[in-house]
Parts: sequence; C-alpha cells; structure tokens
Amino acid sequence: ETALAVETDIAERLATLEQPSWQLVYLNTLNLSRLHRARGDLEAAGRWLARAEQATLGVALASDLVHFHVLRARLAELAGESATANRHWHAAALIFAAMPLPEALGWRVAAAILGPDAGRSVDPERIAEALLARLGPLDESGIADVPAPTLLPAAAAGLDGPAVAVGGPGWGVLAIERSAPPPFDGPQHAALRRRLGRAPGLAGRDAPTLL
Repeated sequence: ETALAVETDIAERLATLEQPSWQLVYLNTLNLSRLHRARGDLEAAGRWLARAEQATLGVALASDLVHFHVLRARLAELAGESATANRHWHAAALIFAAMPLPEALGWRVAAAILGPDAGRSVDPERIAEALLARLGPLDESGIADVPAPTLLPAAAAGLDGPAVAVGGPGWGVLAIERSAPPPFDGPQHAALRRRLGRAPGLAGRDAPTLL
C-alpha cells in the first residue's frame, strides 16, 4: 500500500506539469499497473498500462513493445480471456522475432516472459522457446520442414515487391516474398519463425521475410 501511495502521488504531481517527461510518465504508469495487478485490480492495471503505451507511442523501442504485449497477455490470462491473451502473445512473438538484435531485449522483459528464474542475462533461444510454447506446438503436418522466415523490424524495409502488413498501434512487421539471412539464428528462434510464418495472413508464404 505504501508503494501504491507513493506512485499515485508521483502520478498526481506529473499531471500538474505542462510537459512532463515521458520517461517519468512511462516508469510511473508501468509501476502503477504492476501494483494494481498485484492487488488484483485488473481493470486499473489495464488503464495504467494503456497510459504507459500512450506515453511511448512513436518512441517505444522494440523491447518496450514486446513488454507491453506480454503484460497485456498476462492481464488477459488473469481475467480468463484466453483469446485476447493469445493475440498479445502472438504480437509479442512477432516483434521479438523481427528484432535485429534479440539479445538486446531488456532483462525485465525477459523476466516477464520467463518468470522469476530468468536471471539478468538475456538468452534469445530461451525467449524464443518460451514464446513458441505460448503459441502452441509445431504440430501441423509438415511444419517442421518449412523453411524458417527471416524477421526484421519494419524500419529496415526496402520493398521491392508485394508485401503483407501485420501490426497494431505503435508496431508492425511486413512480410515480403524474398529471402534474406536472419540477423539472429538458432534452433528455437528458427522454430518460432517457422511457426509465425504459418500465421493467418502469412500462410502459404513458405519463407517470408518479415520487416
């Protein structure tokens, strides 16, 4: 309760400023969302998380975007909203798989995905394995033999052909029909990319490059 009172006081003070630091607003709103979730107030947790998302719209890093979707997925799971949770896990996986340097994922984000045993180092293979488990097993016929698509951030796009866009507010990836070497590769990361390559809208593209 003390922590909640402190963060609430900070939020009230920030609200009086004409142009508060978006970094402070981001940290404060994330903390308030976490504290309300711990108290079981999922509605308030969702409201404060939305404010954190709004504060970083257009400036959030890929790591932040993964974090938002993981937190949204966790809230949906607690609320028993499995379809919503699955949608956010899928978005988190797409953004992570498109990161050119997945090892640059924030350790707090890794902990949100892996749980308390995550540690301070970030292992992209462990992250990919955990996200893959959230998306379900690779049990489709023949999927294990599908070439793994390369996933890259939208900012890297140099379009030279038709593309399929997948995304939402503040994030997006593009699937184009050309091959490219992945910026990171490993058995679990490749398996995650294969699974994402079979997503609705990308189905039928054996090895799309996601930008």
